[in-house]
Amino acid sequence: MSIKAIDRDLAQGSTVKTASARSRLPVLGYHSVCDTMQDTITVSLATFREQMHWLSEAGIEVISLEEAGRRLDARGPLGGSVVLTFDDGYKDFIEAAVPVMDDLGFTATVFVISDGFVWPDDPHGRGRLSPEDLRDLRRRRYSIGSHSVSHARLISLSRSDLDRELIESKARLEDVLGAAVTTFAYPYGHFGKRERDAVEHAGYTLACGIGGIWGNGYGTDRLALSRFIISSGQSARDFRSLVLARLKTPAIRGVLVSEAKRLLRPGIDFARRRFQT
Repeated sequence: MSIKAIDRDLAQGSTVKTASARSRLPVLGYHSVCDTMQDTITVSLATFREQMHWLSEAGIEVISLEEAGRRLDARGPLGGSVVLTFDDGYKDFIEAAVPVMDDLGFTATVFVISDGFVWPDDPHGRGRLSPEDLRDLRRRRYSIGSHSVSHARLISLSRSDLDRELIESKARLEDVLGAAVTTFAYPYGHFGKRERDAVEHAGYTLACGIGGIWGNGYGTDRLALSRFIISSGQSARDFRSLVLARLKTPAIRGVLVSEAKRLLRPGIDFARRRFQT
């Protein structure tokens, strides 16, 4: 095949064949974006910026968790879209992550531990979002969800303590925001039927756990949405692979073409130089 033919195929997408598959919606879970901390849940600012720019350049649509819920309910389009979430309500969300997302027109949901208002500093040195930060984020079209009162392991709590963690956190966040809070993230990702039913009883309509291989589909329980947690040990290639695998839909042809171009372009450029000399 000639270099021109390869270029033509890449431009038209004819080298990428995708099997028919049901649309899936991946939800990505972050915690902290920071250059001063080195732990599993912290992604450097440079890494985060690279990941977000790849999503943008690949044409992947970033939608809110609430929009995801609406599309799931209406059996609307899921292919080629992802949801971004951030757990724990660290201050670096507004200081580091938000400026990157603002530049790209992205949105995200941040899940807040309501006791963080009383205990503003993380023991590892990361500050927490303040009530003023949360109101500012909501004005900027970021959504705020609950991550319980104290980040307790819900499965180990009595029913009364479980209800308190869910109901009090929701009420306090709603008081801060002056708006309904309907999304929740299970601390540590741990939950069972009892915890899921308690979340529903508390008035939440969407809730995220951890895990799940292929993302979320129309049949996914809205109070048991799966997420893939983004960690510091993942390479750029790991990130691209996990997103592409979970999108798993014919609509992602353009994304695969973009990735194919990225992988093949160095060899094509080398061959072009070689044959032109």
